[in-house]
Amino acid sequence: MIRYVLAFVIIIFIVSCSWFEELAGKNSDQFTFTNLNDSGEQVLSHSSQLVILIPDIQEYTRYSSRRRKLTELTKRVLHISESDFNILLVLQVGDITDGNEESEYLAAKRSFSVFDGKIDYVLAVGNHDYGEGGNSKDRTTLYNDYFDESKMKTYVTSYEDGAYENSIYEFKIQGNEFYLVNLEFGPRDAVVEWASKYVNEMHGTGILLTHAFLDKNGERYDHEKYSYQTLSPYTFVSKDGSFGDGGVNDGQDLWKKLVMNNNIRLVLCGHRGGGAKSLISENNQGLPVLQNMFAIHEHPESIGGWIQILEFLEDSKTLKVHTYSLFDNIWSPSYIEFIYK
Repeated sequence: MIRYVLAFVIIIFIVSCSWFEELAGKNSDQFTFTNLNDSGEQVLSHSSQLVILIPDIQEYTRYSSRRRKLTELTKRVLHISESDFNILLVLQVGDITDGNEESEYLAAKRSFSVFDGKIDYVLAVGNHDYGEGGNSKDRTTLYNDYFDESKMKTYVTSYEDGAYENSIYEFKIQGNEFYLVNLEFGPRDAVVEWASKYVNEMHGTGILLTHAFLDKNGERYDHEKYSYQTLSPYTFVSKDGSFGDGGVNDGQDLWKKLVMNNNIRLVLCGHRGGGAKSLISENNQGLPVLQNMFAIHEHPESIGGWIQILEFLEDSKTLKVHTYSLFDNIWSPSYIEFIYK
């Protein structure tokens, strides 16, 4: 009897391993990055410098059966870096978890730790990363129990000591000074004021990373103009909780208070599963600002290893935004080309 039980366990183990292998595709040590599009043309130049953008990952961390896929995703990003492509930074747009639970953060931490000491990574905090069960009734989060971004070489400062959901980073891309402002979901008034004072003193090119800025139609969240927008940061104020204490700012608020009058030329966000959407608007200096939303967690391909690759060309003025599946080696035929300088 014991012999049959043991045989059954072995069979289950083999089937499980095969299922995981199918789920994640080939292991990262068998992964070969395909830098060719459907026409056989090279997509990325080795002289470019890259920033990797990872969408909402709640569909990876929510289920224990999918967490290995997230680790496979980050390992494959690292593989690209080790294939003679210069990845400067990895960014994630928020909703790290689905329910603000320890097991989900632990899965995320294990996956992103492959970059430790190799590539700096910055994660935004989304609405699902707040409150009990991710209900966003308040701003309690387990994020800072698992991520200490002060260890990053690009890290400059945070709104609160020991809390990194509102932080600023500095780095160079193609020899030009850049800074990154990472802000919480629906930032509080005091947080936006803090960020604005810092940005006013900066002379480089700015990037804003926050969870909710554009909606699924590619329009800025604007609670005064668009009553039909669902899951606006303002809709969370009406919940029975303290999320609205200290104020809330949506995309239009951030545009007016932080982006429009400064040299922030790129805004990155997630939140709604509308795929990849973009909007270009002129700031008060007459310069274009690219606002880019990348969120696919409501799509069937949400765990297909999709990332965006922000390619900063050697000319020090051109940015191309490519969309690529790490698991299927597929490039989206569409991309964005943007002049940032």
